[in-house]
Amino acid sequence: MEDRRAALGAAIRQRRLALRRTEREAAKLAQIARNTWSGAEKATVRTSEHVWPGIEHALDWEPGSVAAILSGGDPTLRARTRPQTAALSSGDELAEEVDRIRNLKISATARRRMIEALIAVYEEAAEEEDLGHVDRAT
Repeated sequence: MEDRRAALGAAIRQRRLALRRTEREAAKLAQIARNTWSGAEKATVRTSEHVWPGIEHALDWEPGSVAAILSGGDPTLRARTRPQTAALSSGDELAEEVDRIRNLKISATARRRMIEALIAVYEEAAEEEDLGHVDRAT
């Protein structure tokens, strides 16, 4: 398991650097302490399942990517970082993503945090869309 934790740490660091984010920025996006982030990168702390969704969010990875790395696989990059406006209006895309999260083999706490983070992204995108309509109207 130590080798897999080291692989996870290396993947986290590599992706963070590719995104040109500092540890502080990434930790803030993940909603975890910078020391926790640093420890995850260095494989000096065992990250709990409940922080995985935040790490995945900060690195633009699909849900389940941390578990995939710990199982010997690779992370999956999110196809997009923002939901499409058309899908927002119908809610179909959100429902699909929530269903996908529900089917992950993770704890209920991790599942809840992932769904909450996903909803926050959708709400933020909707607010940005609303602001865009206001700006164009003025």
